[in-house]
Amino acid sequence: MLRRLFKKLFRSSKKEEFAAEISYKVDAEGDIWLDFKWKSDVNKNAAKMFSELFVEVSSGGLVDSSLEFLENKFKEMGSEEDYDGFLQYINLLQDIKFMEQMTDEIEEQDEDDDDQPLIRPTEVANIIETGTVNDSLNN
Repeated sequence: MLRRLFKKLFRSSKKEEFAAEISYKVDAEGDIWLDFKWKSDVNKNAAKMFSELFVEVSSGGLVDSSLEFLENKFKEMGSEEDYDGFLQYINLLQDIKFMEQMTDEIEEQDEDDDDQPLIRPTEVANIIETGTVNDSLNN
């Protein structure tokens, strides 16, 4: 439902009254601002519609529709090169975000490893009892 609404929303040329909306803006310092509203007088389920919209936006459910819309708009403006640059920058940002996540995971793993004993007390007991080193210590 929301994907159809999304396409209809941005292809509509007349002024419409919407039940729910989310708006993101970036100021001159690069801070991202969020604004939202829903209007129960337009639709009694506006709060639920807003919730659905929020989930779609935050989960990435509208990415394909958004990119299709933007591509068409860039083409209409004769700015295909700008669209290609836009996509390249998105890919760069995603790569950076992925690398940051991987770094965080590695750091967390290192912290977890520091908390683990080099040899478990049960392994020491096995060595004393059997006189042999368990294979798990050799790894």
